[in-house]
Amino acid sequence: MPQAISVWCRNLGHEVFYATYFGNKDPKHLLPNDLDIVFISTYTQASALAYALAILYRREKTLTVIGGPHAKQFPDDCLRFFDLVVGDCDKTLITEILRDKPRGVIITSGRTFPGIPSIQERMPEIRSSTFMRGRPFPFTSIPLLTSVGCPNSCDFCIDWNNPYLLLPLDQLEADMRYIFQHFPSTTTLCCN
Repeated sequence: MPQAISVWCRNLGHEVFYATYFGNKDPKHLLPNDLDIVFISTYTQASALAYALAILYRREKTLTVIGGPHAKQFPDDCLRFFDLVVGDCDKTLITEILRDKPRGVIITSGRTFPGIPSIQERMPEIRSSTFMRGRPFPFTSIPLLTSVGCPNSCDFCIDWNNPYLLLPLDQLEADMRYIFQHFPSTTTLCCN
């Protein structure tokens, strides 16, 4: 989802900086200092780092937004550190956040997930997070999402209450064709 948010922001005319933190340098130095808004996605294991980053960015008057698994499971806790907590998200919700810059709320799109941008659209983010110096290295993987939600009714994960939705197969085919044409030695993982 962070890659989709980056693409949507770029498509809306915003200057976007995308970074993935792997634990090997100061995470604050991965992005410029003068950001208007920072979107952070994290799972619970890394939530303390996300909270610390939120504190630093809020001191600089940057609007801080958290989404992802931790925000979905613990929205009230996230709101103690972030200006905005996002549950389910789509391009319309991102447009509203960028336009209205709400603070102190937990929001969700409440709409059926429409899908994610194509691999070609997400290539700047994929290069930044997956490739070494902009090029695939041996054993590079590009994950593809084939579905969202869950067909089961378990209550112990973040997707149990989201309806299962198979994403369009024609997009999956186009994404795989793009990868095979441009990165023939890259491994593709289809995840659902």
